[in-house]
Amino acid sequence: VLPQGVTTIGDNAFNSCRALESINIPDSVTTINDSVFSYCRALTEIELHNKITTIGESSFMSCSALTEIEIPDSVTTLKKDAFAECTSLVSVTIGGGIEQISESTFYGCAALETVVFDEESKLTKIGKHAFSKASSLVSIEIPTGVKTIDANAFSDCEKLATVTLCDTINKVGAHAFTATAIYS
Repeated sequence: VLPQGVTTIGDNAFNSCRALESINIPDSVTTINDSVFSYCRALTEIELHNKITTIGESSFMSCSALTEIEIPDSVTTLKKDAFAECTSLVSVTIGGGIEQISESTFYGCAALETVVFDEESKLTKIGKHAFSKASSLVSIEIPTGVKTIDANAFSDCEKLATVTLCDTINKVGAHAFTATAIYS
């Protein structure tokens, strides 16, 4: 348990703590820096409270026991590879504060079936490889306000058969939906 008063969890603070199953993040924390919980393969649950604003690069990468994550509305920055290779992650709820899903944020989340965006979403961009290789994803509804879906954003999502695009999109990058069920 981290003590109340901690505002930032520094780079690699708990990286590769393979026996770590859960952690209580105090309300005082606003920033989870890079690779903080990477490779914590036993981590099954983490509750992100509504004062966290930044989730750093690779912060939960390869947390292979994590099954669901709810990103609160307070989070405005979700960096590259934040949840990449979380192979048991089934459900993700993305709060309204996120403006961009960075490159490879959910790359390789093979069990991912459900992605829910907040109705008040400020999302404008889905980055390169953001959901690539989320091979269990069957459908996705892109929220109004998204303007860009970058290259390979949903590539290799083999079961992805239904994509609902909003009318604000003005760019769909190369291979954005390559190797999905849309092409079957």
